[in-house]
Amino acid sequence: MKHFCYLIASAATVAAMASCESPSRLASRIEGEWSGTPERITDTSLSYLSMTPAYEFVRNDGADADRSAGKVTLTAQIDTTMPADGFPVDSLGEVPVSFSVAAVVTVNGTWKAIDDDEVLVRFSTSDMLTSVDSKAVCEYTSPMSAADKPQTVELPSPVLESIGRQITTSMTHYVANISKLDDIEIRDNFMKFEIGKKDFTFTRL
Repeated sequence: MKHFCYLIASAATVAAMASCESPSRLASRIEGEWSGTPERITDTSLSYLSMTPAYEFVRNDGADADRSAGKVTLTAQIDTTMPADGFPVDSLGEVPVSFSVAAVVTVNGTWKAIDDDEVLVRFSTSDMLTSVDSKAVCEYTSPMSAADKPQTVELPSPVLESIGRQITTSMTHYVANISKLDDIEIRDNFMKFEIGKKDFTFTRL
C-alpha cells in the first residue's frame, strides 16, 4: 500500500513539474524576433492601410526572474493610401487623385507563456510611436490622357501630423484586439498561431 501511495505521489510530482516546464519551454522557443506578412486593416478612416508586423520577444533576466515572461515590442511597417483632397493642381494642370505614404509604428508591452501553446500579451498604447515618411507618392491624372502619373512630393507638417494621428488611431484599435496568441506551433523557423479566430504565420529573423 505504501509502495502504491509512493507511485501516486511520484506521478503527481512529475505531472506538476511537466506542467511548470511547458510555459518555460514555450518561452525559450518564442524568444527572439519574428516577422509576419502584410495585412490589410479595414477598421480605419483611411482609404487603404496595410501593415507588416514584426514581434520581438525578450525574456526576463535575473536569478529570481520569471523566465516564462518578459517584454515584447511590435514594430509595424505601414503603407497607406488616401484621397488627395485639398492638394493643388500642378503646373501642367494635372489633378492629384490620391497619395501613398509609408510609416513605422512601434508599441511596447509584456508577455507571459501560460501553457505549452498559449501566450498572454498586453500592449501599452499610451506610448505608441508613429513615424511618417515626409515624402509621399502622389498620383496625378492628366487632362490630356486617362493615365495616372505618379510624382514624389514633400508633405507639409500639418498633413504629416494628420496622417500620423489617423495611423495611430487605426493601430490602437488593432493592438487593442491582441490579448493572447493561441494554438502556437513552432517548427524550424516558422511560428503559427491564432489571435481570436484568425490564423497567422511568422518567420524567425
